Amino acid sequence: MPEDSFRAKPAKAAKKTNEFMQGRIAIPVHNESGEIVVSAGRSIYGRDPKYRFPRAFHEPVELFNLHQAVKTKDGEVIVGERFFDALHVPQAGFPCVVALIVATLSETQLNTLAGKFQAAVLMLDGDGPRPAASPKIAGLLGRRIAVRVITPLERKQPDQLDVPAIRVLLEPERRRPANRPGPLRRGKSELAPRPGWS
Repeated sequence: MPEDSFRAKPAKAAKKTNEFMQGRIAIPVHNESGEIVVSAGRSIYGRDPKYRFPRAFHEPVELFNLHQAVKTKDGEVIVGERFFDALHVPQAGFPCVVALIVATLSETQLNTLAGKFQAAVLMLDGDGPRPAASPKIAGLLGRRIAVRVITPLERKQPDQLDVPAIRVLLEPERRRPANRPGPLRRGKSELAPRPGWS
């Protein structure tokens, strides 16, 4: 077989990858061991779809940022929705954060959370259908571990909040005993949010 035939497939795959990520930044998703298992493409020009996933991506199996969260040895994890939530919230002093990637909780993700942590603070986006998703996801998690639910200000996302606003929302939850989950509550911080990636 001619040598060029071996080069054709990698070249074709590279071309498809370039087209897939055109106008997007690549966000690597790691497994618990820190190995990259998939990369998502996030639009940088506001074009739809905002996120683009590989064709084989059907439902999330991994939890974004899990490999960093488990290093904290914290028994309570903050569960966000999108990639940039998990990257932004730690800047407020809460390093044990993961993201679901989408506003649903797969069985695999549920088993991972229940196996790695004793409690969770659910902090999904405050816009679109996400607030309605919180009770359902909290119900699933609550069968396995202690859960508290925080909803940011209406139409806001965690990565759009500044550091003081995040602390206003999360610090009272940190002081609450893990075996006494608090009621679902809505954030009331009036601190001005800053534009963020979601």
